[in-house]
Amino acid sequence: MKQTLSTNTYNDALGYTWKEGDSFSGYMWLSFCDPYPAKQFLGVIITESDHVVEAVLKVHGDGINPGGEVASYPLSRNQTKKVKIESYTDRMLTREEAIDLIEVFNEE
Repeated sequence: MKQTLSTNTYNDALGYTWKEGDSFSGYMWLSFCDPYPAKQFLGVIITESDHVVEAVLKVHGDGINPGGEVASYPLSRNQTKKVKIESYTDRMLTREEAIDLIEVFNEE
C-alpha cells in the first residue's frame, strides 16, 4: 500500500490520492485508537455524514464509539463505488475488514 503525506491529498493516511473530478461521497472513515501507551488500534467505523464532528456524535449516539482518539477521512465517490458501502457502515469493522477496504480503495 502506498503511504504518502501531502497537503495536496485528502486521504493520505489511507494511501488514496483523490483524482481529478472526484467528489465527496457523503461517507466518513473514522479510525479509533487508544493513545496510551502506544496507539493501540480500537477499530474503524464508516458512517454517512458531511462533517467529522457530526460523524463522531452520530456513532457515539448509536453506542458504537469505542473511545480513544479519532482520525477521520472523507471517502470519495470513486472509493465507495468499489464496494457495497452500506454493508460496511454504522458498525465496528475488524482490523482485517479495514485493511481489506484500504486495499480495495487503492486499487487502480
